Amino acid sequence: MKLFSHYAFSFGVSLATFGAISRASFVSFGTESKLSYVFSLFVISVFTNKLIDALGHEIRGGFASRSPRTHTLSRAGLIGAFTALGVSLALPYVLASIQGDPVYAVRPFQSDSAFFIAFSPFLGFVCGSSHIILDAFTERGVYTKKKGRWVRIAFAHFTYDNPLLNFLALFFGAVFAIFGARLLGLYF
Repeated sequence: MKLFSHYAFSFGVSLATFGAISRASFVSFGTESKLSYVFSLFVISVFTNKLIDALGHEIRGGFASRSPRTHTLSRAGLIGAFTALGVSLALPYVLASIQGDPVYAVRPFQSDSAFFIAFSPFLGFVCGSSHIILDAFTERGVYTKKKGRWVRIAFAHFTYDNPLLNFLALFFGAVFAIFGARLLGLYF
């Protein structure tokens, strides 16, 4: 699967998940907060997917190949959880330093920001897991442990650059993103 397809699908799934969680909670968000969390989820999606592929691909016989180091459901989820926690804690300070606005750096201590930070590891786990779900549709599959050995499993055997598969990942990512935005009350 192309990396851009991973970004779009993971972003859409994590936004839909966050929309459902925030809809079920009693925390109210302003439009500015909602947009900053949407941006944060996009950054989490990009960093998580890039990190999973950067740490999990190794060169074998002149070709890049996945390794069980990151291409298992639990490990990719953990990478996503730690990445999301780091991004949700650091991003307000990074944006404050870029904008030169010291007030923006106080945001992590507001109630809606604390809510987002508390749920960000779960959202990162969802993001990392969605990476593995997409890779399970490619010909090399993903790893699982059976009887103490790493074995590859695949739901289908498409090439990673299959245009139809990448289009479907982009399409469903967009559908999930629109659904999540609607749950958050963002309309366009």
